[in-house]
Amino acid sequence: MRVGMGIVLFGWLAWGLVVGCGTSTGKEHTAKDGSTQAEVSQEALEHDGSVEQSLEVAPTTDENQRPEPNLPEEQTTEADPVEATTENVAQDTTPQESSNTEVVPEQTSLTDCKMTHSSDLSGVSIDMTSTRCRFTLAEIAQGQKLSYLVKIGATQVKGLTFYSKQQDGGGCQQPGSSGLRVFYRIQGGGQNYCICDTGLCQGNSDFVSLQGGEFAEAFDWDGKNWNGPSDTGNPKGAAFPAGTYTLTLKIVGNWKASPDGPETPFTVMATKELVLSP
Repeated sequence: MRVGMGIVLFGWLAWGLVVGCGTSTGKEHTAKDGSTQAEVSQEALEHDGSVEQSLEVAPTTDENQRPEPNLPEEQTTEADPVEATTENVAQDTTPQESSNTEVVPEQTSLTDCKMTHSSDLSGVSIDMTSTRCRFTLAEIAQGQKLSYLVKIGATQVKGLTFYSKQQDGGGCQQPGSSGLRVFYRIQGGGQNYCICDTGLCQGNSDFVSLQGGEFAEAFDWDGKNWNGPSDTGNPKGAAFPAGTYTLTLKIVGNWKASPDGPETPFTVMATKELVLSP
């Protein structure tokens, strides 16, 4: 009986020890689990916080990076005014490519000199509109062709005959392409150029019929004084100095309406300035 009670008591003690140890172990386990849980939770929180921070930073980084791809677009947009400026320059230059036409007035000025015309022969005139009248001394020294037109109206000269006189000293002047003799002289300021003396010739007073039209004629001049070669080979004189001179073209003669009819004198003349510059 005592033995049995001892066994029962020993069993109870053992059970208490087991339960006590188990509870203590359970507490330590719980404490360890708690601390582990706390550490895990803290780590989780820290981890979650870093993730949240990363997530918050990521959009900020994306927003900061978004304009960068748009920079070329902004530059492209800014390029439009540059193109407009280029167009404006082209338009501005257009006006300069149009100012490079100032050469035309210069060419026109070569013939824009004072002129006079006179004629008492109906239908006949001398036109020096196309005659160049401005030269440098170097240009004229190279020799220039001075041109003019003799204009004859066919209706006015029909049925008439004409005689144009030789105006040189020796009677050697010959008719031009118009059928009339045109005498020319350049003079002024003591300077003179003409073919006034070519020697002695047998003149004629033949009357001729004229054809209507415009007849281009010309003579050469190198800017020097001269009265003609005469029959002794007169040399040319000094060059004209810079200045303004007068070119005179003249036709003088007679006309008649029938072979035995009276002769009527006529004079056709034109003058034009010639300007020589240094």
